Amino acid sequence: MNEYKVSDIFTPSSPANYTFVERDPSINDDLVNSLFTRGKQIILYGETGTGKTTLLLNKLKQLYENYIITRCTIDYTFEKLLLDAFDQLNRYYTSEITNAKGWVISPELRTEFLNLKAEINNKTNISQQRILPLQLTLSRLSKFIGEIKACWIIEDYHKIQYSERVKLSQAMKVFMDTSYDYPEVRIIATGAVDSPRKILQHDNELENNRLSEIYIPLMSNDELTQIILKGEELLNIVFDENIIEIIVSFANGLPSFVHQLCLNMCFNRNILVTQQEAVRLELSDLEMSLKNYMNTHKDTLKYQIQKAIGKTKENSINHRKLILQSLSEIDFREYYPKEIKTKIASNKPGYRNNNLSYYLKDLCSPRRSSILRYNKELGRYCFSSPILKAYADYNLNNHDYLAYENPFADITQLLIDQVNYFAQQKI
Repeated sequence: MNEYKVSDIFTPSSPANYTFVERDPSINDDLVNSLFTRGKQIILYGETGTGKTTLLLNKLKQLYENYIITRCTIDYTFEKLLLDAFDQLNRYYTSEITNAKGWVISPELRTEFLNLKAEINNKTNISQQRILPLQLTLSRLSKFIGEIKACWIIEDYHKIQYSERVKLSQAMKVFMDTSYDYPEVRIIATGAVDSPRKILQHDNELENNRLSEIYIPLMSNDELTQIILKGEELLNIVFDENIIEIIVSFANGLPSFVHQLCLNMCFNRNILVTQQEAVRLELSDLEMSLKNYMNTHKDTLKYQIQKAIGKTKENSINHRKLILQSLSEIDFREYYPKEIKTKIASNKPGYRNNNLSYYLKDLCSPRRSSILRYNKELGRYCFSSPILKAYADYNLNNHDYLAYENPFADITQLLIDQVNYFAQQKI
């Protein structure tokens, strides 16, 4: 029996490898076909935690010899992205790396790369900050990347400022042109948004069959279950069937949450590697895992609620608070706007709000911590996770929403009660 580390099997903060689950065939086919199409630029978009990067990296391992990844933060400029990509090429251009197929870097490009590297280092020593040299153009960068038969992944592109975001469109057009000489070169941008238009503003030249926009949806219950079953086999552990169903229900389509709960359960039982004899995980292990989760996410949950509710003028109605209060009092299923409005009216007689759709949409947006989720196919809303729902229920209906005393023990108990309810119902 092979031995695996539990931290390599359940990976809530990094792309899954051993527990990678193939997505819906149509999604896989769209991505693979785009990767096989010369010059095709790609945008992967969808909610945070849906497995965009996991899917992409596993497909690239099957189809690409090399790739480089730039992970964006809010302070990134596009020039900083170029420098980051250039830095990652260093190991290819400063050593005699070859692959099984024997590709090599041309002496001319190697010399050009080393000259640019020296210029950047010289300017950095003089100014104490990294400066993009005029010679490091998008065209040169695309050739450097193309020479090693790689693609450039720009992860979380939605995080950078909008004024910088628009430059991605120009970069993609340059990489398209370079693909005539280097078939593999392309840009793949990922973003936690509900529309590729929020990642970049592109024109008709990109729209003309040169850009593939692939939506990565939430995982299905079957897909989430497969993560757990693969972890069972690799670690020689057994989850009670009811526990699997509860974890999947709590995850609400997010694989990262499944990974986190399973990892917590293993750590609590001191399961660090593959077990020699099968270990069974019980309901009490799941309860402890939830307690761990709450203890390590206090500040994040507090921030998400505060950000979602926002501030209102004195003596004004806080519509977002009313919506969250009402949704937190009902079960986990999705609701139509009309049903939500009826629930609000029962809590606050005489309440009228002709802008309910605006506030619901606003609560789904990143600026409100995406606390709600919208099902486009059914036109219904729900909390993005049961954890947030329980937190909102406790704080909005039992305490003043800014009076964060120390409610986590009570919230955890609410979740545990819900666990027991699920177990009894055998969902």
